Amino acid sequence: MFEIAKKRVKMMAGGSQIVINAQGITITTPGKTEFKAGQHIFQEGEKAIEPVRILPTLPHDYSRKFYIPTAMEPTESNIQIGQVTHILGLNAGDFQPIFFERLDTKNSAQQIETNRFYTDQSVDAIVHVFVDLDVMNIHEDDEGGEASG
Repeated sequence: MFEIAKKRVKMMAGGSQIVINAQGITITTPGKTEFKAGQHIFQEGEKAIEPVRILPTLPHDYSRKFYIPTAMEPTESNIQIGQVTHILGLNAGDFQPIFFERLDTKNSAQQIETNRFYTDQSVDAIVHVFVDLDVMNIHEDDEGGEASG
């Protein structure tokens, strides 16, 4: 006599188990797993020709990445976890911008990692870090002359 299970079938023997449910079939065993079946025929797969793809190369020979420490306490660093941070990289020779990035430091990382940037030649760089701070705008009231913020 067979009984049809409504939610799940669980078979156990010798430390192994097979569970059949709506998510699929799960086989758990502490040892070797073998599958034998005479009724299944496995045929060779299709042959396909895929063209070889060559990845493009960058025209720049030099690259650099910066790591900037963050802090949990205000006395340790100007960059706090959760602040939106802007990073500007300048060429130390002519002060021309090399890169600009906007980073969001929402995670609890101990340092901010910039994206890698590329230059044609090796250059010394200066990095400026700016953080978004709450700013209070005070406007004079036209009627009473009182300030509001």
